[in-house]
Amino acid sequence: MQTNQNVPNPFPLLVLAIAYLLGGMVLFDASIVLSVGVGSLIGEIFGILFMAAGFFLVISSFFKKLAPLVNRINFYLLLGLFIVAAADFLMVAVESSEYKVFHIVLAFVFWLLVLAALVFRLFRNE
Repeated sequence: MQTNQNVPNPFPLLVLAIAYLLGGMVLFDASIVLSVGVGSLIGEIFGILFMAAGFFLVISSFFKKLAPLVNRINFYLLLGLFIVAAADFLMVAVESSEYKVFHIVLAFVFWLLVLAALVFRLFRNE
């Protein structure tokens, strides 16, 4: 039996909602800490947008008619979530005190592996 590809599976959808909420919180928090004029305002707006997308994804898990809209939101915001997660991972690596070089190397190797896996999947699916 083949599943309907237009209706998202609830578990990955909820994990994605948590990721959007956490990414929005990181952006919002970083924008408040930096407070550098227009850049801070843009960061706050994108943080609120990501948090709203997280809440919308959770709400959409109750209604199957929202699946096309959820897929569209995910399509437009997923790269931004990837960038926010990479920046947060790098910030944590830089702020670590004792093993700073190890954490920075680990962060770069991890993100290079993630990018290689994405490229591999892209060419494998074609």
